[in-house]
Amino acid sequence: MQSWRWSLVKFLNALIVNAFLCLQVIAGTDVLLTTENYPPFNYEENGEVKGTVTERVTALLHAADVSFEIEVLPWNRAYKKALLEKNVCVYTTARTQERESLFEWVSPFIMNNSVLVKHERSLIRPNNLKHALTLKIGMQSGYVAERHLMKMGADPRNFHRSVDLEAPLNMLLLGRIDLLAMAESRYHKLKEEHPIEKAFILFEMEMGLACNKETDLDLLARMRAELKKRPYQ
Repeated sequence: MQSWRWSLVKFLNALIVNAFLCLQVIAGTDVLLTTENYPPFNYEENGEVKGTVTERVTALLHAADVSFEIEVLPWNRAYKKALLEKNVCVYTTARTQERESLFEWVSPFIMNNSVLVKHERSLIRPNNLKHALTLKIGMQSGYVAERHLMKMGADPRNFHRSVDLEAPLNMLLLGRIDLLAMAESRYHKLKEEHPIEKAFILFEMEMGLACNKETDLDLLARMRAELKKRPYQ
């Protein structure tokens, strides 16, 4: 019994120490940026967070004199952290009607399309979007296109979701699903290594920094003012 109690005490102490260390990481910074591994926009490589949007976001924050830390998480956790915690911002986030009132926005950093992708050698060749919506569609959990597809008439029972794109991409390559929903920029990156092709464009997306509703107003004003000096081209 004493051994069990001692193990529990050590476990709780470890949790407290880890929490303290996490607080130390962001102590003294103005904002915490959360993001995911989603090349080419944002990804971690050899312990460094890189990507085309990461470069734009960090350059903007430096210019606005806003100190920050970046934490790479699975998308759902990165998104939820910004939704619930003050002075936390998540990128690269699609600015949709459903999300508009949930965050304070610093955008756009980039414009993008949401697309449906298929295997180059797939025997299933949907001749229109209405047909495509009846097929098995893979996507990353929490991906913005899910709600859009449902509004267009897709049956969510045909959706195959995963924490990232790796699993549904493998399913597409093995012929276990018919289509894969993703950002067009990600499609171009994946096409360099995989036999996939674009089937349909779903909609255009404005993408940027989504900040918690309680984020300091001065920080938001400085970031937005700096973004106006360097609009997306």
